[in-house]
Amino acid sequence: METLRNATIVALILLAAPAGAQTTGDIAGRVTDAQGAALNGVTVRARNAETGIGRETHSDGGGYRLAGLPIGTYEVVAESQGMRRFTNPAVVLNIGRNVALDIQMQVSGVVENVTVTGTNRLLSPRSSAVGEVVDLTRIEGGREHHYLARQEFQVLGGFN
Repeated sequence: METLRNATIVALILLAAPAGAQTTGDIAGRVTDAQGAALNGVTVRARNAETGIGRETHSDGGGYRLAGLPIGTYEVVAESQGMRRFTNPAVVLNIGRNVALDIQMQVSGVVENVTVTGTNRLLSPRSSAVGEVVDLTRIEGGREHHYLARQEFQVLGGFN
């Protein structure tokens, strides 16, 4: 008898809930460039700030849809190579509502890193003379003036 009464209470609670109550929503829209042209293959992500739950999709024909997201506040991020990252940190998704969020991507500047390794010779802005200190180990290779002259990088041949 007790079991029948508990089963009846559970059934009434389930029936009291509105049929088809929706606890999720969608974020959808178009992804375009600054001129309004549709962009394909853009990665669009939404992440719930409180729960960490998220979805990821790629734009197709310029459109995207992040479906079945639980209600809450989402950070929406769109990324594509050669474009600036788009971020909307506060997209609110309510019960029974879908959010239309169109994304306009901007072209990013070219980023280039140049790393120079090596050493350079010290130059004096006060003098046009070229000189170098010759240490003992370089002198011991030969004491002739043309041998020492050839040790300097700017001296060419021509000595006999």
